[in-house]
Amino acid sequence: MGRTKRNAVRALSLLIILSSTMSLVNGDHSPTHSRWSVEIGEDGSPIESMTLTEQGTALIPVHIVNENLVSITIELNYSAPFDATTSGPESITVDGSSDVKFDVIIRGVDILEFEGGSEEDFEVTGTVTSRQGLPISVPGDSDSAQVEMAVPSIKKMTLETVGPGGQIDAGERISILVTLTNEGNVQQVPFNVQLTSNCELMKLDIYLDDLDSRYEPKEAKSQEVPIVIPEENPSETCTLSVEAIIYPNGDLSVKVTLNESTDVKINGPIESELDIDVSGITDSLPAPSPLIVALAL
Repeated sequence: MGRTKRNAVRALSLLIILSSTMSLVNGDHSPTHSRWSVEIGEDGSPIESMTLTEQGTALIPVHIVNENLVSITIELNYSAPFDATTSGPESITVDGSSDVKFDVIIRGVDILEFEGGSEEDFEVTGTVTSRQGLPISVPGDSDSAQVEMAVPSIKKMTLETVGPGGQIDAGERISILVTLTNEGNVQQVPFNVQLTSNCELMKLDIYLDDLDSRYEPKEAKSQEVPIVIPEENPSETCTLSVEAIIYPNGDLSVKVTLNESTDVKINGPIESELDIDVSGITDSLPAPSPLIVALAL
């Protein structure tokens, strides 16, 4: 009976020792990501997608929740989209049964280098490196969260006209160079690119069909327009205007009109002295007197 009691005590002691050992092992190596998490969102609502600003920046709210009873220290790594740089904590300690919120800053994205609407993921990964201040010998307990980042669509076209400099004589031939440039990051299609003039004798209404087409991002197209100034054009300054109509949204909901002009200074024709009516001068001379006629006889 005494021996049986002693065996029971030994078995109980061994069970307690084994349980304590297993608890230590579990406390050091067991995954706890089921009881802590990395999230991207605000006020408990996850954020699945975000759009960068036109300056190529974004502020991403990160939320770490620790449901364990002990504190954990988490090492943080970031995967940035579009060759961006990130600013955020490298590690953070979260007390037991608490949470921590912080922002990660994305900057340095050249928006015009990427097509509008392009999407890449931002990812934050956390790995537990210690619990209750005690380092973990084999880190591996990790969690991550992603958000889809989008490049904003920049819709911008510019129009430029270059005309001849200085004074131009009537009857001369000139040329006007017209250039349309897509300075945005999405395709654009201008319509009704026309050249007009405000001069009475040099009436122009020229359709620039070389410029009326689809433009890829950063693409520029030019057309040189020859113009002959009428020989009888008076001295004046003519304004040559170019207009292009663009529907940036691809429909008729929004209309953008580009206008650009250049002035041409024209010297009118000069009347030659040889063109003066000689007969008119003869008719204006006085008739000879009778005395002069008699002497001549």
